[in-house]
Amino acid sequence: MHFFIRHFRTRAITTLAILALTGAGAVPALAEEKATQELDTTILSLITDLDDEDLFIREAAMEELYSMSIPPEELLRHAAPIEDLSFEQWSRLDEILRELFISTPRAGLGAGLVRLDNPPGVRLNPIIRNFPIAETLQNDDIVTSVNGVDLRGDPIDDLTIRATILSHDPGDTLDLRIIRDGRTMNTTVKLGRYDDLMNAQPLNEQFINAAWALRRTRLGFHPPGKPQIAVVLHSDKWPSHQVVGRLQRHNMDVVAGGGAGDGVDSFPRHQLRTSSQNRMGDIRMQRIEIGGEVRQVAPRNEENARAQTIRGLRHQLETQLRVIRTQQAILDNPDTAEQERMVAGSILRRAEVRAAELRAILERIDP
Repeated sequence: MHFFIRHFRTRAITTLAILALTGAGAVPALAEEKATQELDTTILSLITDLDDEDLFIREAAMEELYSMSIPPEELLRHAAPIEDLSFEQWSRLDEILRELFISTPRAGLGAGLVRLDNPPGVRLNPIIRNFPIAETLQNDDIVTSVNGVDLRGDPIDDLTIRATILSHDPGDTLDLRIIRDGRTMNTTVKLGRYDDLMNAQPLNEQFINAAWALRRTRLGFHPPGKPQIAVVLHSDKWPSHQVVGRLQRHNMDVVAGGGAGDGVDSFPRHQLRTSSQNRMGDIRMQRIEIGGEVRQVAPRNEENARAQTIRGLRHQLETQLRVIRTQQAILDNPDTAEQERMVAGSILRRAEVRAAELRAILERIDP
């Protein structure tokens, strides 16, 4: 952590020196650059904290990263400077990225999907007129390939195309090979929003997991070699505890579960649990399901539990204050685009609320 403090101070001094040389006219651009650098430092620091020896710090860093609502691609860009992510960091990042993936709009094709055996492929019927594909595709077109993946053979079926669609964002494109009136042709279609489908149903959790697995593969975010699971033991069991065996490996990349026609047929009515409480409970179970060797972490005893709690809360508060400063600098810059200003304002308000909550908690337990 001291490295990041020194690194940030160096950047701040450099910025002040440039301001002295260039004059006030360069202030807006330099202020925005400084704000961006500060945010970069904050995010990289939080990613490093995902592997902190203190479980409280790891959990706090995870919550802070999730609350910042950073797009998955951008979050991975910040993780790139860390050459060797531990399995702890990777699994926590994967959980954050998956939740961000679920919480953002998913793509929808805008057509019913019917599996065919002769000719093999997926027939589109009906085409929804207010979706972008209506400009390119017609009812009863038969899709035989999606982004180079052949749909005509087993075990690939229409579930593959559904997971592929949902793995994308609205506005993304797919390369299709289709059969129309006996003729084969290649075309590119733009995807709409799943939520805009006429009878869109809550997505089956196993099905959305398959979509995330495809997205994660495209992002090149692969697990490190030898996973480990951190387990906190009660103090009376610590001296005699032995690590015995290995947790069962869970293949997260298998396309499993069911679902039906992209908003035309119905998906099973299973609502994804995305509240903070359920999300964190599921996260702990998912980490165990992923598998790996168990590593022991000494428990916090009663003497240092309060001090560690206060340290973790102060760490969260410092993070929120950095976010507030960064977003305020973006808002103060007259050259900031309107859309960026709206995003910065939203992040700023959330950070201010969270900072106020943390201050209130600290005042109660550490007056």
